[in-house]
Amino acid sequence: MTKKTDISDFLANEFKSAKRSVLSGITSINDLKEMDENGRKLSNHQQDAILNYDRYRLYMLKTSKDDEEYRSRYELLQVMANLRQYDEFLNKKYNIGL
Repeated sequence: MTKKTDISDFLANEFKSAKRSVLSGITSINDLKEMDENGRKLSNHQQDAILNYDRYRLYMLKTSKDDEEYRSRYELLQVMANLRQYDEFLNKKYNIGL
């Protein structure tokens, strides 16, 4: 499977999930960042999720082996920040200490 197929499959699954998520009212990382920019006080839990996402994003982009991998990861990370529930980024998998 090529990187292009991987990202296409992932995006297809995320968009299917997003349709369900809109109905269930998820709050994404980008939603939290927008709330913060608009002066809304975020909980420690929400701030930790943003920090984990930002560190994970930086790590994933810095460790890309070539331009193609970088672009694929960049797109994937954008989708994740827009479509996934923010508290997923509290999972140990995303807790990268830089």
